[in-house]
Amino acid sequence: MGERNVKVGFVTLSRTTFSLDFARDICKRSEVALAATGVELIPYPDLVIEVADAKAAAKKFREKEIDLLVIQNGTFAAADLTVELATATTVPLVLWAIPEPDVHGQRLLANSFCGANLNSSSLVKLNKKFKYFYAWPEDATFREEIAAYFRMMKAYVNLKTARIGWVGMRCPGYYCSATDEVRLRRVIGTSIHHIDLLEVHQEMERISATQAAKHVTETTQGKRVEASPQKLEGYGRLSQALMTLKERYAIDAFAVKCWPEFPTMFAQAPCAAVSWLNDVGVPTSCEGDVEGAVTMLLYRYLTGAQSFFADLIKYDIQENTCVFWHCGSAPASLARPGYPISVHGDFKGVGVTIEFPLKPGQITLTRIATVEDNYRILLATGDALETDLLARGTPVRAKMARSVANLVETIIYQGFPHHYVVGYGDVSREIKELARLWDLKVV
Repeated sequence: MGERNVKVGFVTLSRTTFSLDFARDICKRSEVALAATGVELIPYPDLVIEVADAKAAAKKFREKEIDLLVIQNGTFAAADLTVELATATTVPLVLWAIPEPDVHGQRLLANSFCGANLNSSSLVKLNKKFKYFYAWPEDATFREEIAAYFRMMKAYVNLKTARIGWVGMRCPGYYCSATDEVRLRRVIGTSIHHIDLLEVHQEMERISATQAAKHVTETTQGKRVEASPQKLEGYGRLSQALMTLKERYAIDAFAVKCWPEFPTMFAQAPCAAVSWLNDVGVPTSCEGDVEGAVTMLLYRYLTGAQSFFADLIKYDIQENTCVFWHCGSAPASLARPGYPISVHGDFKGVGVTIEFPLKPGQITLTRIATVEDNYRILLATGDALETDLLARGTPVRAKMARSVANLVETIIYQGFPHHYVVGYGDVSREIKELARLWDLKVV
């Protein structure tokens, strides 16, 4: 479907019994601060003072099809303005109060927080979700926090229209890779397009040997290649076939059933093709794991970067470390600097996989999964350590911020699947806010 920017409506409320000049000044300064975050800002050009103003503002925001509305109390204002905006636009809301200036015993200029308090009380009564901020527009912490909130909204908005290409359904016995398609559409908005393995194979047959060889040459430069020409040609054909299907069906992410048919019927392992897709910005999970692919796509929308779809294969309670690994499908851009990236025949000798340890750095571990007939989100942060090639494939060892004993207990007893998404950077704040909008539990 393609990724788009988030549209943010912005309006400043005021009341004639307080300083309209103060409200107008704050409004202008706030527009500058919000626009600097990079969102598509749609400000209302005047202060909203009367209900008629609120109706006019709501009309403009509906016409512009905003995704989020920031309602700022430039001064105190009665809740009828906010209620009109909230009910007429039906989008997530931000309430923003401004600290009261010191008036040295004179009349209050704004009484902004009190107005926001009146608004929040009314919105809770109406069952409306909102995020609250209390800061000057120039406050550095506020700018960081509102930018993070907008990143979350970008993920929220894009996941609503995203499409997962479910290639071949799930692997045998991998119940965790299945999903309730209707629930996914209802709660998150993401849809699924089923792609039969036969169609993939037919598309591979349409890719010429020349096209496949060109892809192999372009994508293996600088890597150590230890695979036969025949296997490399299969990797080139599969990579190009999946990209063709992505374009044909407007796919945003793939969940690929990588066995048993690929190795037994097609003499192919998809690992290297999956690695390449992830590297070029098409999140792709292994073993037909749809909810894993959704989690990878979430990370992509939050950061614009690639993530690692992994198993947790080992942990040490004393050192508070975990080892995450998969058989060779991680994006090469996440490789440990200076370590040779190997492109070689896979473990069973039928296809091509990729091999390296992952780079060190701050990480977020997350997973959206069906637990007890609803979605829950597993969340932890930590630091990936400099890792050697602990096992064939793509491993990384991480020291976790959260107790590993608690993490493992949560995974085991709450029934989380054995697939996780490891992304670089700390996006835990954004994921928690997203969970609030979805009404999901974070554990």
